[in-house]
Amino acid sequence: LGECLAAGWSFLGANTGFLMGAVLLTWITNSLFVVLSVAVPLVGPLILLCFNGVIMGGFYLACLRRLRGEVVQSTEVFCGFKVAFVQLLLTGLVSMLLTEFSFCCLILPAVYLAVAWAFALPLVADKKMSFWPAMELSRKVVTRVWFEAFALMLIAFLPILFFQVFNLVMTGKFFFGLYDEANHNWQQLAQMMQSKTGEIQKLTIKATMIGQGVLLLNLFYCAGVIIRAYENLFGPKKS
Repeated sequence: LGECLAAGWSFLGANTGFLMGAVLLTWITNSLFVVLSVAVPLVGPLILLCFNGVIMGGFYLACLRRLRGEVVQSTEVFCGFKVAFVQLLLTGLVSMLLTEFSFCCLILPAVYLAVAWAFALPLVADKKMSFWPAMELSRKVVTRVWFEAFALMLIAFLPILFFQVFNLVMTGKFFFGLYDEANHNWQQLAQMMQSKTGEIQKLTIKATMIGQGVLLLNLFYCAGVIIRAYENLFGPKKS
């Protein structure tokens, strides 16, 4: 755990120029899909789910190759579109849909799956595996060290997790405020929400863009953490 957390800073320090370009390119591409998901209901979120795996898979592969000492340019973050495109797309889509479905049923299974499948995308990109075998291999290996992996993800992604909790609280306060204005009448609340569609959309876009800003900063550190953990779990065994 300590080695992987320290690797976040050491990888950033040794590859600052590369990460500046790689993170910015990944963030800009992902942000375009995120804005599309907010602006175009139903279709936008589906497109985001499909391409998020391709984007992040390419990002992790570029960082992995850099960690292994290869000469890699920042533009290699787009390699997911030409290396295992279909399998990365399916990995991102299936893992996210199953995690969201389990979250609707119970929170704990969703947390377990989110951590267990954390290395599915790097496995597909690095080892050219099909999406389901990669998801299963990630789940089986991570399950052996699940609590350590959970702690690692929690610390590495702490800024974005803090923001999501804060955003959830603020969103709840906004809608509970509308509920109070509607005198706890659900029919009147529905009418008020229709009249405030523009305001709700503006708040959603604002929260989304702030969240993307937090993610931008978070990626600089967590990239080294994730790929170091991946190498420890799935890379060549140390002699």
